[in-house]
Amino acid sequence: MALLEISHVFKTYDHEPTIEDLSLSVAQGEILGVLGPSGSGKTTLLRIIAGLERADAGKIFFDGKDITSIPSYRRHFGMMFQEYALFPHEDVFENVAFGLRMQKMAMPQIRMRIEEMLVLVGLTGFGSRNVAELSGGERQRVALARSLAPYPRLLMLDEPFGSLDRPLREQLMTDVRRILKGLQITSLFVTHDQTEALAVADVIAVTQKGRIEQVDRPEVIHRHPANAFVASFLGLNNLLSGTLLPDGRVETPIGILNPELTDKRSGEAVTVLVRPEAARLITDECEVDAGETVLCGMVVDRLFRGVLYRLEIDTRSGQTLVFDLPGETPPPQNGERIRLAIRPSAVVLIA
Repeated sequence: MALLEISHVFKTYDHEPTIEDLSLSVAQGEILGVLGPSGSGKTTLLRIIAGLERADAGKIFFDGKDITSIPSYRRHFGMMFQEYALFPHEDVFENVAFGLRMQKMAMPQIRMRIEEMLVLVGLTGFGSRNVAELSGGERQRVALARSLAPYPRLLMLDEPFGSLDRPLREQLMTDVRRILKGLQITSLFVTHDQTEALAVADVIAVTQKGRIEQVDRPEVIHRHPANAFVASFLGLNNLLSGTLLPDGRVETPIGILNPELTDKRSGEAVTVLVRPEAARLITDECEVDAGETVLCGMVVDRLFRGVLYRLEIDTRSGQTLVFDLPGETPPPQNGERIRLAIRPSAVVLIA
């Protein structure tokens, strides 16, 4: 049974729908990532769950009880904002103590709880530090400690890594997931960054214009996006129109491809995703394995990324595709011809 259940929620601003018939559920101890572009209703959804806004229609259930009309302060949920919302004139101790004082907790208990939280987030000994003197990553850890300190029944995080540089963001993504899973805190966080969602969430809900496009485990969504929008938002842009043949192969502008199993019918128009890892460099026709498709084209852009080369290829049919090749063997330079073999295992029928 789901701990949190959002049922058929609608929300409109200025006669424009922000959330349309949205339903989601979150299990006990699960981290749900809501992934979508700006304006897709992610933050509005958080605020409705928190009780900071009212939905036009729909219900919110927590632990089997309808909390739709219960005021925010009685829901006992925690929320961590992108800008942290810390008190700049207070030290770390007082910032973390805020929610505990609101609960009228005794000072000895407050001190013990704050010490536990600062150890948990890697800020041992920071209690007397002024938050204005902290780095962005340290301030984020303080905000997390403050959100966790009052024992929230549900923790919500709104773009929690958005203002951090990438190396720090990657470290904190790992830390936040470790902390939340260690405490078994049921959590819901929203982001527009697919890397964050894939790294932190147990389950991802991809949204567009207030609607859910796909809900599943990160590896399933990344491997089998439900439609072209989900694929493109995940950065998987090698999308080709095709026609399904009687033998299960697909005729496309770049040739006949062999996708994974499908329940589509012969002759049906389909969309094929050719994953960026689908290609390997070939120099001789004899190197092509059964089921592989030979793709010829010209390298228009080559970017070295350490462990791989990212290549942008113009095909003879006029399609532009992007592939990731292993970094051990340098591929042809910009403007040079290239021949690739497309592996069937990385060709996915998505529509």
